[in-house]
Amino acid sequence: PMGWGTLGFALPAAIGASIAAPAVAFIGDGGALFALGELSALAALGTACTVVVVDDGGYGMLRFGAHPTASNELPPVDFVAIARAFGIPASNVEGTGPEYAKALAQAVETGEPHLLHVRARLHPPVTTTPFWPIKDDTR
Repeated sequence: PMGWGTLGFALPAAIGASIAAPAVAFIGDGGALFALGELSALAALGTACTVVVVDDGGYGMLRFGAHPTASNELPPVDFVAIARAFGIPASNVEGTGPEYAKALAQAVETGEPHLLHVRARLHPPVTTTPFWPIKDDTR
């Protein structure tokens, strides 16, 4: 789900889902920081769960809102090192192009836990917040 009240939800939800079937969690770097401890559960379960952390160096949903501030920025985090500290294989990729597609496919195909750290700045979709600025009428 999109929005600020669900930060961190994707990681434990995908881990739980991976007990029944392979799962992929797509989570931002800020949201991941809310739930990194859940990697211990993933390591213990060893299920087919790929965790994709899209790292834009901050809280992208807040950065593009009406009140962007320096508090929306985050320091660099080595998500690969964190995952490996839990015994989970991990890799890095820049952007969302062909290298990303290949890395994601490889991670999913292993059938084991994997964290893919993707450095990319994505523009979030318009949400229902009343503070969201509409800059053009193409959406």
